[in-house]
Amino acid sequence: NTAAAAGAGANGWIASLVKDASGLTQQQINDKQPIINANLIGIVAGTDVTTALSNFLNNSTISQISLPPGEYTVSNKITVNATIPKKIICQQGAIIKANLLANTNLFDCYSYFEHENLTIDFNNSYCKNGFNYRASVGTVRFDNLIMKNLNDTAATYGTNLVYIDSSNVIDIGKATFSNCKKLGNGSITDAEGSLQCLYVSGTSTTPRGGVIDTIEITDVHNVNSSGSVIIEDTAGFYVGVNGNSIPLTVRRIVGKEFGKRLVKLQCSDIAIDYIYGLSETGDSLSVIGVLSEPNSFVSY
Repeated sequence: NTAAAAGAGANGWIASLVKDASGLTQQQINDKQPIINANLIGIVAGTDVTTALSNFLNNSTISQISLPPGEYTVSNKITVNATIPKKIICQQGAIIKANLLANTNLFDCYSYFEHENLTIDFNNSYCKNGFNYRASVGTVRFDNLIMKNLNDTAATYGTNLVYIDSSNVIDIGKATFSNCKKLGNGSITDAEGSLQCLYVSGTSTTPRGGVIDTIEITDVHNVNSSGSVIIEDTAGFYVGVNGNSIPLTVRRIVGKEFGKRLVKLQCSDIAIDYIYGLSETGDSLSVIGVLSEPNSFVSY
C-alpha cells in the first residue's frame, strides 16, 4: 500500500516511524514533552478528580503528567478528545478508584491517550467499557495496566474492560486483569451480561494489528444473582473481526480461573507465541476457541 511504499512498517505509520522536519520521530517528540506533576493541575489524591482529569485529557497545552502515589476517584465518564497527544505516567502506589453508575464508560477515547503503570480499581462496582478506544485514536499504546475488583451486577449490557477498534494500531506492553465478575443474563446468544477483558473488534475490513507483549487474567467470571459462578459468556482476550486477517502478534497469555474462554478468536493470521490456562472453578469451556464457520467454535 501507499504507506508501506513510503517506508511505513507493516502496521502503517506508528509513532516510532513518523518524522517531522527536525528528523525526530513522533515518539521522540512525545517523550521530549515536559512531565507535569498532576497535583499542580488539580488532580489530587483523596479527592474526586473526574473534572480535573477530564480537563487535562482535553486541553491543548499540557501533554504529559505524573500521577503521585495515592487514590484518585473517578465518578463519571471521561471523554478524551484532545488536539495533542496525552500521556499519564503513574508513580508506584497511584490508583484510580472508579466509582461508576451502571452502564457507564470510564474512558471514552477519540484521540491518542497513552499511560504507564496505571492501576484501576473498580471498587466492586460497575463498568460498561473501561477504555473505549474508538477508530479515530490511531495508535493504542500503554504498558503495565492493571484492572481489578469489578463486580458489575447489571446484566442489561456487556462489559469490556478494554475495547479497541480494529482500525487502530496496537502497541501494548503488559495488561493484567483480576477479580472481575459480571452478572449473567442467562443467555449465550446476546452481548448482554458478557464480560471481555481485552476485546479487539470493529467494522474495518483491513484491521491494523500490532503487538501485545503480555496479558494476564485471574479470577474472571460470570455470576448469577446469588453471586455463584456460572458458565455464560466471558473471554479473557477476544479478537472478533469477522474472520478478516489481522497482523497481530501476542507474545504471552496466562490465565488462571479465567471464565468461559481464555482466548476467543474470530479472525485469521494472528500469532500467539505462548498460552497457559488453568481453571478449576468449573466454568471453563476452553483455553482457546476459534470460530471455524458461522456460529460454530472449535475449542482447544
